[in-house]
Amino acid sequence: MINLAHLLPDKHGIPVLMYHKVMLSTEDYLTVNPHTLARQWQWLQEEGYKAIALDEYLQLIQKPLPALPYKPLLITFDDGYYNNYEYAYPLLQKMGWCATIFVITRTLTTDRTTEADTDKLTVADYHKMDSATIQLALHGYHHEHFSQLTPLQVSDITDKCLQAFEQVQLPYYKVLAYPY
Repeated sequence: MINLAHLLPDKHGIPVLMYHKVMLSTEDYLTVNPHTLARQWQWLQEEGYKAIALDEYLQLIQKPLPALPYKPLLITFDDGYYNNYEYAYPLLQKMGWCATIFVITRTLTTDRTTEADTDKLTVADYHKMDSATIQLALHGYHHEHFSQLTPLQVSDITDKCLQAFEQVQLPYYKVLAYPY
């Protein structure tokens, strides 16, 4: 095997760990068991990793931060499942870590009529969480397939997402993790 590591740029990125669901009964490509999650995060902590907040990550893109942890990482959850609050949030608090939930903003409205919405966090749930532990950002309005949309459609959807957050008065970051 040939080692080509010397060809890589001399910059080190920040790992981003992206999760969806955290559930006791299932473990698949979108779901992690809470005990597995705890073991993963405990191992990372033992190895010197520390989760940073989304705003720290965004500042780092602009310029290096003087007080950055030795091994920073960014933890994210897509879609805003209630089980994130039930299992991941207490673990984050226990560890003194933080994460970002990328919210499907349609679920912020009072119209939660589809079955797909019943397992999502409500506005009241988001308000219960400490914003130092959980930051919120955009993940589309209907979980659209952004790679199949025109720039104008993406702009319209993004505006709709921002309006949804403003309507329910939740703190959020103007950051989009586009689906697919």
